[in-house]
Amino acid sequence: MWVPQEMVQTQYHQYLTERRADKGCEFLLENPNFINWYRASDSQQLMIFGDMGSGKSFAMAFLADELVRRSKHQLPQPKVCYYYCRDDETGKTVFILSAIITSLPGQLTGLKKPFVQWYKEAQTSGDFDPATNFKTLGEFLCRVLEAIDRPVFMVIDGLDECNRESRSNLLTILRKLSQGVLLKIILSSRAKERSWNSFTIRLRSKW
Repeated sequence: MWVPQEMVQTQYHQYLTERRADKGCEFLLENPNFINWYRASDSQQLMIFGDMGSGKSFAMAFLADELVRRSKHQLPQPKVCYYYCRDDETGKTVFILSAIITSLPGQLTGLKKPFVQWYKEAQTSGDFDPATNFKTLGEFLCRVLEAIDRPVFMVIDGLDECNRESRSNLLTILRKLSQGVLLKIILSSRAKERSWNSFTIRLRSKW
């Protein structure tokens, strides 16, 4: 049976949440780069680097939950989206964008109707399956974020699991999204992504 990617992501996030040691993640909140990233009044990116086994995914799940916790005390309430790239398949740009887009209507009422309208418009213009076109998805996500009256946090784990093409496409879209709205992004990767200008945190090899 086919399971929606959003549900898969939620289940994996819950898996990480149940198994992580929060005490081992709390140092991230005291890191100057995290503090500066979080307090910035404009769109910013934070990169979490670490070798295999350093606990990047646990750290990302912790940060996603921390952002949700903090958002509950703010008005308007910022929205938090997360995604875990685990292999070449889940690391495809279309899957990442689709999961982020489908998670937003559940957090903000009123987005389902524009999504359906956009889907029909795309089909009418000749794009019969817009959900498989990363450029079309990126354009729609841009429209959605521009219509949101609050900051948005995106936590995307496992950038190194994306192939070179998907990684390049994703970073291009994220840069474009960051230009018009207040968007705070956290990315994690094993290798340093030189093309991404951001705050950085290097995890210890032993978590």
